[in-house]
Amino acid sequence: MGCASSTSDDKHQSSPKSPRNYRRRSYAARHSPHRRRSSRNRSPLERRSPRLKKSIRNGPLDQDIQVHDVFINEDGMNDSLSKGVSFDNIINRFLQPRNFEDMEDIINDKNSIFMIKPINDENNYVDRWDDDHVRMPCSPSYMTRNKHRAWPKIQHLLFQLKEKCENNRVTFKDLKITIEQCTEHNYDMKSLERLINDIYSNEERISFMLKILPNICSLALNIDRICIRPPPLLRIESNRSVTMSQKQAASLLACAFFCLFPYRSDQDKTSEYENFPNPNFNRLYQSGSLVKVQKLRCILHYFQRITEKMPNGVITVRRFALNRHYFPLWNESNVHLGDMNLTTNKKIEDVHGALQLDFANKYIGGGVLGSGCVQEEIRFSICPEMLVSLLVCEMMEKNECIFLIGCERYSSYKGYASSFEYAGDYKDDTP
Repeated sequence: MGCASSTSDDKHQSSPKSPRNYRRRSYAARHSPHRRRSSRNRSPLERRSPRLKKSIRNGPLDQDIQVHDVFINEDGMNDSLSKGVSFDNIINRFLQPRNFEDMEDIINDKNSIFMIKPINDENNYVDRWDDDHVRMPCSPSYMTRNKHRAWPKIQHLLFQLKEKCENNRVTFKDLKITIEQCTEHNYDMKSLERLINDIYSNEERISFMLKILPNICSLALNIDRICIRPPPLLRIESNRSVTMSQKQAASLLACAFFCLFPYRSDQDKTSEYENFPNPNFNRLYQSGSLVKVQKLRCILHYFQRITEKMPNGVITVRRFALNRHYFPLWNESNVHLGDMNLTTNKKIEDVHGALQLDFANKYIGGGVLGSGCVQEEIRFSICPEMLVSLLVCEMMEKNECIFLIGCERYSSYKGYASSFEYAGDYKDDTP
């Protein structure tokens, strides 16, 4: 229905090769302000809805384009669109799941990595400091600028912060100083400060600082016990998957909350990670629009939920690359398209029992940890376990896709793009 603009804050969205930029160029070419469109040439939806407005910034086609659409940006809708085969006929066509191979075969597959600890496995952390695994903050090989081991220092700082929380002496300044001392960087954290000190009610602020924050500290402090091996990196052209428990995902996200993953933030990113998104939260903390604050509300609500009760499911991040020999020849194909339903009455996450596809950005998550807030970013904000994929997934080539399986939804929301708002808790009853 519309195309949302990106900003300079979202490095990957502004890439000239980004699919979103291609989409913006195409949209601008079709709807150039110098090209007059008669009523006859307008779409049926535009003719039926005179309130539909589009505004396009003058200038080169690669500049940001903002589209105002009543179906996205306004509460009321006079018109709704629903075309094609009904959802029920499409979704209920395949009621039985496919038969999976014996689990033992999957576990023994070297490309299916399971981080979940077997019952009799040792609890000692086994480090992998190489270009095939996430470089962990608890690694003995991670050094400070003074060439001392970083993890003992990080542990000390997190213990201090947790102790202040438990003694009811913690302030936002303490949190900011802890993050900066752990990472040896100074950060702009105005959006996080705005949420905690200005937008949260007094009750919400006390709950976060005295209950939720110490639990985030504990999850980060115990990363070497919860994740006894570093997650593998899912690189370009690899057909690999990693499966972890929701608790392991929570521990990794707690480290991202404190911006602990080495060489991944923009300030100290190395060439090793030049094709990876930044999984640390530092860019989301920066000053910016209210949208950043609302995405932070969703993520901190996730930490509230897992503080109240840690979920016990598993999530899988699977990367798939289609061999180029199997690329379809669309101009020679006579195969008919499958059944389709097009509607403005449902959001993508409200259609249950179906795969949810997003074609947006070659960097998974898009601008979720920056200023972006359209379909992909919203999906990741209300399901923060998806953010683990930013830690392990290199950018996608045109023949690749990434499956996120088992990620739970925790937040409700309203609005879209600049009108996006956290709208309370959500209980996900998906089996």
